[in-house]
Parts: sequence; structure tokens; C-alpha cells
Amino acid sequence: MERDQELGTLKGLFADTMRGNGRVAVVSGGVASGKTELLRSMVEHSTSSGALHLNANGSPMERAIPLGVLHQLLSRAPLNQEHAPLVKNILASSKSVGGCAGAHSGGMGKGIDHLPLNLVRDVADALTELARTAPVLVTVDDIQYADFASLNCLRHLVDHLQGSRIMMVLTESTHSAPVHPVFHTETLRSRICSRVRLGTLSKSAVRAVTAEHLGADAADRLAEDYFRCTGGNPLLVRALIDDAQTAVVATTTAGVTLECAPGHGFRQAVLACLERSEEQTLDVARAAAVLETSGTLAASSVADAKVLLRRVLDTDPETVDTALGVLDAMGVLDGSLAFRHAAGRAAVLDDLDREHRAHLHFRAAQLLHLEGAPAGRIAAHLVAIGQAGSSWEAEVLLEAAERALVEDDTENASRYLELAEAGCTDDDQLARIRAALSRVEWRLNPGTALRYLTPLFEAFTRNQLGDGDASTLLRYLLWHGRVDRAAEAIERTAHADRSRVGLQFGSACQLLVNSYPPLRPVVARAQQLPVIEPYASANVSRCAQAANALHSALTDGPGNRVTESALQFLQRTKLSDNTIEAVESALLALVYGERTDKAGPLCEELLEEAASRGVRTWQAVLSGVRAEIALRQGDLPAARQFAERALASIPRQSWGVAAAGPLATLALATLAMGEIDKAAEQLEFQVPDSVFQSRFGLQYLQARGHYYLATDQLQAALADFQFCGALMREWGMDSPSFLPWRSDAAQVHLRLGEAAKAQELLTEQLDLTCAASHRARGTSLFLLARTKEVGKRVAVFRQAIDSLYAAGDRFMLSKAMHGLGQTYHSLNEPGKARMFKHRAEQLAMQLRPSGGDAERLEPESRPSAERVEEKAHEPQARVSSLTSSERRVAELAAHGYTNREISRHLYITVSTVEQHLTRVYRKLNVGSRAALPRELQLDMKTADTAAS
Repeated sequence: MERDQELGTLKGLFADTMRGNGRVAVVSGGVASGKTELLRSMVEHSTSSGALHLNANGSPMERAIPLGVLHQLLSRAPLNQEHAPLVKNILASSKSVGGCAGAHSGGMGKGIDHLPLNLVRDVADALTELARTAPVLVTVDDIQYADFASLNCLRHLVDHLQGSRIMMVLTESTHSAPVHPVFHTETLRSRICSRVRLGTLSKSAVRAVTAEHLGADAADRLAEDYFRCTGGNPLLVRALIDDAQTAVVATTTAGVTLECAPGHGFRQAVLACLERSEEQTLDVARAAAVLETSGTLAASSVADAKVLLRRVLDTDPETVDTALGVLDAMGVLDGSLAFRHAAGRAAVLDDLDREHRAHLHFRAAQLLHLEGAPAGRIAAHLVAIGQAGSSWEAEVLLEAAERALVEDDTENASRYLELAEAGCTDDDQLARIRAALSRVEWRLNPGTALRYLTPLFEAFTRNQLGDGDASTLLRYLLWHGRVDRAAEAIERTAHADRSRVGLQFGSACQLLVNSYPPLRPVVARAQQLPVIEPYASANVSRCAQAANALHSALTDGPGNRVTESALQFLQRTKLSDNTIEAVESALLALVYGERTDKAGPLCEELLEEAASRGVRTWQAVLSGVRAEIALRQGDLPAARQFAERALASIPRQSWGVAAAGPLATLALATLAMGEIDKAAEQLEFQVPDSVFQSRFGLQYLQARGHYYLATDQLQAALADFQFCGALMREWGMDSPSFLPWRSDAAQVHLRLGEAAKAQELLTEQLDLTCAASHRARGTSLFLLARTKEVGKRVAVFRQAIDSLYAAGDRFMLSKAMHGLGQTYHSLNEPGKARMFKHRAEQLAMQLRPSGGDAERLEPESRPSAERVEEKAHEPQARVSSLTSSERRVAELAAHGYTNREISRHLYITVSTVEQHLTRVYRKLNVGSRAALPRELQLDMKTADTAAS
């Protein structure tokens, strides 16, 4: 029992009464202190001892009824024949004292003068007569609500209790308007009166109560949370316990672990506490619950929060202070104006009728708007109302949505914008709202943003879109292949009022023309700008910097300035809706600038960020870039994995024109792994016809051409490669480092037996490559070697291997090594042939998909069964035992360099090379350089660095 000590006190007083020493007890406590429950326990104790119980309950609604409490006490009392008419006399007297039934004001003596003296005497006599037959317990719960006349009579009766077997127990709430001070003072001054104060439960008391009902183990887990949720309020504590017991009964699973989970009982207990309090206390609780919806109270100082509550309720500071004190004392609030548990706040809100709740939310929204509060807090109230009919409300919702997008809260952003759109009547504002809605939907599924393209384009033609929104429209038009509409939109900027379209739109144009080259002259004309020159000005925006870097990589090929510019942009730019195209451009500038070693780690960091922020379209775009990086590094399994991830991040039909990029990468990766059917599946996906007006179309043509090549459709393959080349020349982006269409076409000519034509194309491609074009140069040299006589191939293959080492393309490197091995075999040099074939097979095995087999690789790259058997018996490597000098020599030897070449690269004598190799063979327990362990050739750049 939560109140054992206090109940013991009352029982002691009742024992005195049984001995003829009448007593009075005044029990004071909060509305939820358990005083009513304590009173009930006392009644059970006294009636079991044979006492008669007369009870009454004070009520705010009956406060104005004269002698109402007195009538309650005696109306069901077993009065004898002599005193039976007393109840009728009380009713008659109530009419004569009606004027005194108002507020508790004036002195008590003044009130008693209006009561018939014989009535007071008759009440006392009647109770005394009853007490002769049995002890009498008189209880009045919530005495603070008793009518004024009854209070006068009860005070007078106190003087008659001494020497009787009558005990009077009066309960009062410290959370409501106090009992009349004169009654209070004079009653407590009596020698027979005792006061019992009920406070909240301590933490230890909460634990004891919890242990009594739920057991010690549960109490150890729950008591702390129970105290935090209730502040020690006995009614709320008991409600939590009841909820826990209900949860256990409702659960059939064995070994249920109880948690602090306030349920229906707790919510009802919170409402019961509030219903027993004053009306203004309930009003403040409701206003606090409404304001807490937006987190306004928690974000404000206590003083500011009180002012806001007062203004929402249009009341005085004293009322708010008093109510907050009551709510804190009863354990509903925690002292900082916050509800102790969200379930309590939910109970208060659910108890509000819709109209009242909407009124409070709107009042809060108005006040917060006038005070310049953050838009998100105001928007929370407008959403709670469910409508926004004015311009300022729509503006607030739009601002809140933009902020929510910055925080990646697409759910709330969408909610705010849909509400704003539903009530907006201003065309300019509506256009901005729809542009924002398209950005929200594009993040998760670009296909759903399609429905906004037509209304946004119409708004653009009416000059209703600002710079950022116009940029959004342009990006989405092109994403979905509406190239003609995009060109029309750009051209309109040359003839219409351009005050609303500025730098951001211009930067978007500069970015997008790299992906949609036919728009470049349109952009130049409409914006009266020259065709973009790399690094034109230090004043260009950062997005234009990324655009220039990619443009330079596509037109001029790799270079340090491309790399530096792209890296600078990526290092100082945050991923956002406005920068995703620029970020992609900067990454691709590194990729097409043949710096996949830089692009790979940066792309993975950005991809991880996009995933953590939950923006699926960013993940799709960046996965596509990462797939392209992996393909150029010869990591076929990774290229396949990232391309599939890109295509799975958003629905394929939502990819629009850009789908051609990851589709092409996936097709090329699966073709290289020998999965022709898988590649065919990707190329069967229907891409828009407008894809061939984009950079993605070039990649698609290349992939389709290689599929035709793999399936012996040689003329179709050649047509695709030549069409690709024609577009690249037309668009001024004929860089082999971007797309080496000449070497692709040369492969067809080699298959057709037209070595001279292949040699002509490869020579032309080599002339277009610069010193930094390692991959394009290595691929060209690899194919060029195959056009030459066997005796002239070794040097060309060697050059190809050097370039492919530097490029980091393991797949092409394995093919070049295999080709060199075959050449040595043809030249009757079996030792060198075995060594290079062995290295090629080791590289090819690294490229094998997880769980795959050799059949998934191209024939040239498959390890032979003989070498797989040899590999199983390789000597145990002790690479770590080598000195740095020995390791450098061993690495070059493992990569096929002769002793003389090693001596020249490391500036040491041939004799020194031989001595180092002798020690290496002894330490590693191998007999030749062909048996050197694969650890020495895993890092492809190491040997190249040492050689340089």
C-alpha cells in the first residue's frame, strides 16, 4: 500500500474516536496524491469495525448549491424518527441562505448568522444520537469545493465532536483554489484536529510499490523510469503498474521482459489528474501540449515559454504560473514545461475536440510567425490544423520544406508542400511550391517528378520561376529526355525578362551541356556567352568550375589542371540537390582524366554519405559513376556490383536518358566476364530515342557495339562504333581517354582480317593521346601490337604493359601480359612465355567474381588447369624477409623486366641485380622469377613507381 504511514495515522485517530474522543483529520494533497484512495481505505477500515459512514463530495459544479454538501451527508443517514425531518429542513434552509452561496469571501461568522441556529443544533444532535448506537465516520472529499453554507455548518460542528464517537475526515487538494481561510484556520486550531499531508512518492517508495505488484526484478528495471514518468505521483505510478500487468496478461510469450510502456491506463490517469484540477490548469496543460507539438517550449527559455503560453491563452501571468506549478507538482510536467512522457501529451491532445485543438494550433502559429520563429515550428502547427489558406501560411510551409530538405527530412518536406499546394491561390507562389515538390520527389524517384514538368514549364514561360527553380526545371527536362523543351526554355532566356534567371541557371546550363552536347550552341546564343573555355575566369561559380573541368577532360584529355580543378571542387563542396550534377561532373573529370585512383575513394565517400542521408537518386547517380571507375580499373566484379546497385536504387523507368550510363557499364563488365546473355538483357531495356542526343548515348553505342562484336555481328558493331565516333567529332569531345572508339572499331577490323585499317585507326588514336592518357594509350598499343609481325610485337606489348600499369587497368593488363606471353611462345622463348602467362593468369583470377569460375572470363584471360595445379604447390612466400632493395628488384622481376632493364631503371649494375635476385630466390625458396609469389605483383603501381 502506497500510503501505509498516513493510513496508520488515520487509524490511530479513529481508535481515539472509538474510545469517545471525537477527532477531526484534514488530509491535504495534490489532485493525484492518492488522498481519495487513502480515504477509501479508511472507510473500509472503519466500517469493518462497525462504524457508520456518512460521506459527501465537493464538486466545482455543485459549489453554488447552498447546503449541498450537508444535504449529501444526511440524505442517506439512518436518522431516527425524531431527526428524520432534518433533511427537509436543510432543503428549506438552502433557499433562505441562497444569497451566501457565492464565492468564498467575507468572514465565516457573517455566513453563520444567515443559517437558522436550530438547524446547526439539530445537525449536531442528530449526529450525536447516531454515535450512541455506533461510531460515526463523516468524510468530505475535496472540501475546497464545498458550498459556503455547508462549510459554516461543518465548522460549527467541530465544536460538538469532543467527547463523542464521531470522526470527521476532510480532504483538500493543494492544486485547486484553497478552502476558505477562516474555515481552515479555525478548524485546524481545534485541539481535536490533526493534519495529514500527502506528498509525492520518493524514488525508493516508487520502487517499493513496483516491487509489491511486479516483483523485485521488475522494480530494479522499471522504478527509475516510473519515477521519471510520474514524478512520484501515486495515481500515475499505479497506472503504469496496471498497464504493465495488463501487458503481461495479454502476452503469451514466455519470458516476457517488462518495459516502461505507458498505455491506456496511464493516459486515462493523466486525464483524471487534470479533470480534478481547476479549469485554468487544464487550459495551460492543453496549450503546453499543443506548443510541444513543434518543440517550441523546449527550444525557449522558461520565461519566454511562459509568455508564449500566456499569449496563446490570452490570460495573466499569475494564472499561468499557478497552473504550471500545479502541473509540475502532480507529475504531468517535469519542471521545464515539458510533459514527463509523450503519452501524457498525447492523452491531453486526444482529449481536445477538433475545433478547440485547431484554434490553439492556429493561435500558436500566428504568434510564432509574428515573433519570427523558425519556419519548421510554425509549420508543425499548420500541419496539425490540416489546412493553410493564407499567403503567409503557404510561405512558411515552403520555407519549412526547404529547410527540411537540407536536413534530408523528405517526409516532412513533402507534407508541408502538399498542404501549401492545396490551399495556395497565388500563381507565382504555386509555381515555387511545385518546383519544391518536384525536388522532394526527384530525391526518391525521379519518375514521380514527371507530373510537374508541364505546369513548371508553363510557369517558366510566364516568367514565374526564379533562378533556382528554373535550374531545377532544366535539369529534370533533360533527365527525362525532353531536349527540345530544354532548348526552348534556354532560348526564351534570350528574349524574355531575365531578371528572375541568373547565375544559377547559367551554371546549370554549363554543367548540362557536357551531358547534352547539342545544347552547347543554344546556350551560347541564349546567354550571349562564348562556348565555354576551360578556366575562363576566377569569378565563375564553383559549379561552373566543375563543368569546365569535365569539358576539358572530354575535349582535351587528361591533364594536371583538370585533376587539380576537380579535386579542389570536390574538397570544398557539400553534396546537395543543387550540387549533385556538379559533383558528378567533377568525379567524371577525374575518371576521363584517367585519375581513377583519386576518383574511386572520393566517390565511395560521397556514396556512403548519400546512403546515410537516404537520398536514393544520389545513390543511383554515384553508384553509376563508381561502376564506371571500377570498369576502367579492370575490376569487373565491382563494376557489375555498382552498376546493378545504381539500377536498383531507383526504378529503371525513372532513370530517363541517364539509364544508358549504368546499363552500358553493366553490359561491358558482363561481356568481359563472358556473360553474353546477361549483357543482352541490359541492352534490351528500352532507352528513349533522345539518348543519342546525350553523352550517355555514346556509352550505350560502345556497349552495344561490343555486344555485336562478341556475337559475331561485325558490321553492326562497326556501325555503332563509327556512329559513336561521328557524334564525338561533331560535338567536339573526341578524346580517347573518354571513349576510345577508334580502338573499338580497330577490333572489328582485326576480326575482319583488315589489319591495315586497324593499324591506321590505332595510330590516329595514339596521335590524339597525351602523356597522361595511360589507359587509352595502353589499349591502343595492345591492339597495335597484334597488327604487327611477331618479331616486332615484343616492344609494343612492353609499352602497352607499362601504360596499363600506370593506368591501373588490371583487366587490360592481364590481356597485354597474356599477349606478350603468347608472343614469346611464338618466338620460342618458353621461359618468358610461361612467366608472362602466369602473371596474366594471376591477374585474371583476381578479377574472377566471388564464387565464380574460370569460364566467366574471356579465353585470353583464363588460367590454365596446368597453372592452377602449379599454384596449389607454390612455395611458402616470405616476402616480409626481403630488404627494401631486394624487394624493388623482385617486384620488377615479377612483372617481367629483364636484368638489364632492372639495372637501368634502378641505376645499379647488372651484377648487383643478379646478386639481389640470388638472395631473393634463396629467401623465398623459389628457383626462378616465374615462381616469384603473387604478393610481389599485387600493387601494380609499385613496380611502375620504382621503375620511374
